Amino acid sequence: MANRTVNINIQNGALGQIAPAEDGLLGIILQSDVAPASLALLTPKEISSLQAAEDLGINAAFDTTNSVKCYKVLKNFYAGAVSGTKLWIMFTAQTVVLADLFDKAQANYAVKLVDASLGKIRILSAVRSFAGAYAPNTTANKVDLDVVTAMTNAQALVEEFRSQHKPFACIIPGHHYTDDETGLVDISARTDKWVAGLIGDTESGTGCAIGLLMGRLSQIAVDKEPGRVKDGTLVATSIYLNTTKIDLTESNAAVKSIETKGWITFTNYVNKSGYFFTNGWTATARTDDFDRLARVRIIQKAERLVYDTYLNEILDDIQLDATTGQMSTNAAKFYQQIIQRAIDNSLTANDEISGLSVQIDPTQNVLTTGQVCVELRIVPDAYANEFKIVLGYDNPANA
Repeated sequence: MANRTVNINIQNGALGQIAPAEDGLLGIILQSDVAPASLALLTPKEISSLQAAEDLGINAAFDTTNSVKCYKVLKNFYAGAVSGTKLWIMFTAQTVVLADLFDKAQANYAVKLVDASLGKIRILSAVRSFAGAYAPNTTANKVDLDVVTAMTNAQALVEEFRSQHKPFACIIPGHHYTDDETGLVDISARTDKWVAGLIGDTESGTGCAIGLLMGRLSQIAVDKEPGRVKDGTLVATSIYLNTTKIDLTESNAAVKSIETKGWITFTNYVNKSGYFFTNGWTATARTDDFDRLARVRIIQKAERLVYDTYLNEILDDIQLDATTGQMSTNAAKFYQQIIQRAIDNSLTANDEISGLSVQIDPTQNVLTTGQVCVELRIVPDAYANEFKIVLGYDNPANA
């Protein structure tokens, strides 16, 4: 005889909740011929604070002793990112060029770092610490030729990982910029939409303040521009284009020219102290839908959501209309609703997009093809690049 009781079974999975996004998970490749005390070369490591880096032996003395910029990069990153922000890092020898670091055929560099993160890295960058004998080739591009070659490789690298459903963006440092904005290569003429380039550093010379940009990107929503004035000034007392310090004169001349050629750089404004980023351009034409890092981050976030949502439906049975043999109305609505809910709970709920439409043709012949075709269209936010103001007097008596 059964016991006199009440049995309760708890069900799970009905809410359709999604896992928290890891939009701010970034990766940086650093260089030193001498490994930090507690981190071997070519060993991916996730840290979450500047103190964690120091505990590995990456500190100011490490940079000074080995003539590298590793601690500088991480200090700049955590100047803009709160402690607790996760960052994947890895060290390589100083002889490895950017083109190899971002080469999809090189298993020990970018590929290794992204794989170590299980494909969770959203933006990847690298900063070179040059060995004394390195001779950059800046004749044609006014940045090192290696920078331009790395952009080509980085685009191919992202496409390779996109085929594995692990999309990310790359930021290439504009090392060895010669302070010649007139002759600078125009990367807006390229078609590398998953790649951006940065010019400018917190020190005079040929370096690049990748840490500042990555730190800012780790903290802002995917739809936000890194140069948004409301997010405040950068933690930097000076910014240089090679040896020229950026001031209001530079911001109105060289900076505008660099920005026009598709690079991200630094600027300042009248009546605003400190430095800001310019537009978050990518290395593609301004007519490209993905000409901004924000647009890249939005579509890649949606790409991951779409994959995760529909992966759960693989090899599930689909109800058909018994008369037409086509997909039933209920089945079409189901496939529409699950992706609508996933994106609404993430991008829409976070105000990262302005709208979404999902279209599924119920007349498609799923019984023959085994394919369910879905069309998603995202309405992105716009950005206020410029305000045009009409200002004058009015006399109501003359009306």
